[in-house]
Amino acid sequence: MIAATPLGHPLSDGPLPDGMIMDVGLEHYNEFACSRSTLATMVSTGIPNVDGKQARLQVMQECVGGHNVIVKVWA
Repeated sequence: MIAATPLGHPLSDGPLPDGMIMDVGLEHYNEFACSRSTLATMVSTGIPNVDGKQARLQVMQECVGGHNVIVKVWA
């Protein structure tokens, strides 16, 4: 019998380290991935600023496992 080995993926294996954001290859959509705790810190501290103006953050998708989210930046 051959045992199946799950394929690892940084967005589904566990939360990204605090403060880390990951480009998800959708630059023209202004989206990135981060852990829920990083998102909470960004929201509570007013990060990010885009061209000196406060940006709005919107969760677009929850990653498999629920540890991380894909976030869109609205400027």
